[in-house]
Amino acid sequence: MNRPLKTVDRSVSGARSKAFEGVINPTSLNRSDFDGHSLSFVETADAPACALRPARVSDAPILARMMVEGLDSRLKDLGPWFVTYLHRHFVQSRHCLCLVAEQDGRILGYVATLISTRRFYREFLLRKGIGAALMMLPWLLWPRNLRTVTSGLTYFSGETHDDPETELVSLIVVPKARGLRVGSTLFQQTLARLRAAGTPRMMVCTSTENVAANAFYRKHNCRLAYSKPLYHDASINVFNCDHLLNRLTGSDLYNYLKSLDSDH
Repeated sequence: MNRPLKTVDRSVSGARSKAFEGVINPTSLNRSDFDGHSLSFVETADAPACALRPARVSDAPILARMMVEGLDSRLKDLGPWFVTYLHRHFVQSRHCLCLVAEQDGRILGYVATLISTRRFYREFLLRKGIGAALMMLPWLLWPRNLRTVTSGLTYFSGETHDDPETELVSLIVVPKARGLRVGSTLFQQTLARLRAAGTPRMMVCTSTENVAANAFYRKHNCRLAYSKPLYHDASINVFNCDHLLNRLTGSDLYNYLKSLDSDH
């Protein structure tokens, strides 16, 4: 029987909580605001500790393969090179928070959150747009894939919804690690880092047909804001997580008080 994971706080290099510093505009945040919370551990009673750490560039091919194999996303239709290219930008961009859970050097899961979707994609187009276009070119000959790109670039254009600037775009756990609360820990640690940095709002989008993902976000108290068509044959649910970021948890208070104690 799988036992739930517990998080053991072992923050590194002068981690100092910002939980009481007020709300910060998310467009003014970047990854450096989260680097003080760069390492924690997840343990089970019958397994070695799992480390949670920031993703590295060398992780990008592995994370890309996890998306292709474990997520029902049409991004994989654009080719493995493009998906790897995008994940490399997840890791490198100062507008993305990407965390990895690993055990004995093997990655069990990861989560990628765009701190500012607008700034992330603008940076991607300016820095890597030409390379990405060349990689996608052979796959764009298929009308379905061309529609994927068009829909992906415009899926919130013209909307009247007051959508958050911050979006969790990928959370994947390998099959062997499911049931060990790796996904829950990645999600909660992401919320903790965003909350500590003063990020006031976040949303998550998932396919309406992805029963497991919808159940996961509902279980973690995300609120369904609305649903909308994304492709001609598919729709998405948009979950709002603002209320999860605008509250102080016992774990936040404990880590904050411990960081104060470490300063003396």
